[in-house]
Amino acid sequence: DAINARRQGADVRVIAPLLLQYPTDCVIRTDVAKRLGITSNSPIADRIKALRNLKIGLGGQGSPADQLIVWLANKGGLDSSKDVQRISLGGEQAVLAALQNGAVDAFCYGPPASTKAVMSGNAIFLFHIVGGPDLPEISHFPNAVLVTTDRYIKDHPAVVERVARGYARAISFMQGDSAKVSGAIKPLFIGMESATFDASFNA
Repeated sequence: DAINARRQGADVRVIAPLLLQYPTDCVIRTDVAKRLGITSNSPIADRIKALRNLKIGLGGQGSPADQLIVWLANKGGLDSSKDVQRISLGGEQAVLAALQNGAVDAFCYGPPASTKAVMSGNAIFLFHIVGGPDLPEISHFPNAVLVTTDRYIKDHPAVVERVARGYARAISFMQGDSAKVSGAIKPLFIGMESATFDASFNA
């Protein structure tokens, strides 16, 4: 969004990456995967071909998940507007419910939704991107970034520097003491099974 805004002439500047990772996985219902004869280890080209005629749940139009499907379709020679049914469903609970009741064949969403679906046995990873091995060409995608304006940098350089340094320290802390971070955020997911939380956190 920041890059598109700058391209259109907005006074915005990215000053730091916060999440260098594409934020979504794609999972496919286990029964659909069996019918199509694919697994999480099938060649990427075969998994892209499997998108044809699938009903895929997404958070919303234009979301990272939606853009991922468009990119994958183009990569595989598919028409994303005709060969794949992209269904906007909203939040995590909606995509999980749609997968469980068969309203969609697959969904693209990040952890913990993707992790929960796979660990339940209802789905397998079609593309395991977040913390996984698939599609390394987008594994360092700058998904979340710290943005300000050139005017604010000029008027308040010390503030911008302190904020950027604060983020750098926070990220360094999270990477260096993951056990403490895990303990701090686990109460926010009190209803989640420990195994699902741990797998999502590690991803």
